[in-house]
Amino acid sequence: MNLGLRIKTLRKQHKMSQVELAQKMNLSQSAIANYESNSRMPQIDQLLEMASLFNVSIDELVQANKTDIKNYEGSQIDWVMLSDRFVRLLLDRKAEEAKALVMDLIDHDVELDYIYMKLMRYTMTKIGWLWEVGEISTPEEHRLSYEVERISVEVLLATKGQGNKNQSQMSNEQFIGVLAPGEKHTFALKTLMWLLDYHGVKSDYIGESVPFSDLKAYILEVKPTRIMFHLTMPYYLEAVLEQIEVIRSFYDCIFYVVGPGTNGQNDKLESRQIRTYKTFLKDMEVKV
Repeated sequence: MNLGLRIKTLRKQHKMSQVELAQKMNLSQSAIANYESNSRMPQIDQLLEMASLFNVSIDELVQANKTDIKNYEGSQIDWVMLSDRFVRLLLDRKAEEAKALVMDLIDHDVELDYIYMKLMRYTMTKIGWLWEVGEISTPEEHRLSYEVERISVEVLLATKGQGNKNQSQMSNEQFIGVLAPGEKHTFALKTLMWLLDYHGVKSDYIGESVPFSDLKAYILEVKPTRIMFHLTMPYYLEAVLEQIEVIRSFYDCIFYVVGPGTNGQNDKLESRQIRTYKTFLKDMEVKV
């Protein structure tokens, strides 16, 4: 059975017209007609939504067309819409369904680069916004953030060894990731460290609240080739720059400073021979 006929069969089994299915998916009736006639191929986020509406797995939906879905690139996916669905599942306490959504993407060869840098990043941004406008409480924000981090780790473990270790020119490098002094938001830096690990780059997450004497000792022991600082707020930037200058007084390596707190500061960072988030993506050849 081809994919178009499969969609049509499932739609009829659920007693939906093309118009009704289109309305549920925020599409036109002609789009559904094109999918059912195989004139057009749904994007993967649309397939995921159909699978949810029909109460089947994505594998069951595309059972006759698995080779077709494997041709999807992360750039073809509507990550904003998919992150909306992911957040809704988490809000509804359906964490296992949210995890299954991500594993469906992995099973169909969507790069972890996209899942971390698009889906998870957008999700955390939306959770933060919901908290800022008072839609969710602080305990709920912590619960949701924990679930996102748990799923991210489980996905990394499930894909261990699948990254292209020859993709990155930095496969022989040693990173350490450090939060800006005073910084409390850990997830974004952890995500970058996990992504490095996925691509076979040695990386140590040092995190927050590390006394400088301990950080110095660790640097001298591990001898990293690259050190990454992350900050969410711009008022942490000067403290980071001061810390980098102190480290440079006793140790030579490449430095990155990344995070929302660096917005509009790229020229300042580059003038000090400090690399930015954009440079990191280029150095890693990350597919986003």
